[in-house]
This record gives sequence, structure tokens and C-alpha cells, in this order.
Amino acid sequence: MLFLMVIDSLNRKVRDAKAMEILGIKVSKRITISYLMFVDDLLFGGRANLAEWTVIHCIISSVGRDSRLCMNGLKSLLIHNGNIGPVKEDIRFHLGVGLRHLDEGCTYLGFILKPKNYCIKDWEPLVNRFQKKLDG
Repeated sequence: MLFLMVIDSLNRKVRDAKAMEILGIKVSKRITISYLMFVDDLLFGGRANLAEWTVIHCIISSVGRDSRLCMNGLKSLLIHNGNIGPVKEDIRFHLGVGLRHLDEGCTYLGFILKPKNYCIKDWEPLVNRFQKKLDG
């Protein structure tokens, strides 16, 4: 029950900020995504500027203080798909998270995340993991 209350609180704070300060990532002409929530994971998307990511960090910190659940900076990663040159070190210092360009690739739940050009070998780790579970 506590977990659901924390997630609901986080969701409300993000929605409120989204209306004013978080633009998110435009995925089509009419659709913009600013965050995706999975069980105990949260994926944010936004522009490459310190102001937007500071708002996101403040939301996460606020929910952490209220619930006594904290973001693990060592496991947190800001994945960007743009040139964040001058603000890169500011983001790393102020938010205490790692940074990686999307082209460098990363995995989430065993799946390789990248902007385009998926091929069969990208799916192999995920397929193998499910095969092992099915084989028992």
C-alpha cells in the first residue's frame, strides 16, 4: 500500500510540473512523453538543459523525503540523445547521476535501448532469458 501511495504522489507531482516546466520528448506530431513508470522504475525524458532536469531531480528528492525512499545515484543514469556539452558537468554535479549518450547504448530489463537500427542480435539476450525460464 505504501508503495502505491508513493507512486501516486510521484505521478501527481510530475503531472503538475509537466504542465509548466517539463517538456518531455516529442515522439510524434501530437504526442510528447515526459515519463514512463514501471513497477519500481521510472524513466524520464526531457530536453538537454539543467533547468528541466533540476525540476525532475527536485520532484524525485521531494517524494524521497516524504516517503523515506531515496533514489540511488549509483544506479541512476541520465540517457540523452543530444548535445548537452556545456551543461553536462552541471547535470552530473548537481543531480549526482551518471550520463550516457543514447548512441552508446544501455540495457533496461535486459533489452538494449538505442534510437534506431534494431537487429535480431539485439533481441537475443531477452529471448534467451525467457527461454531459460520456460525450460525451467
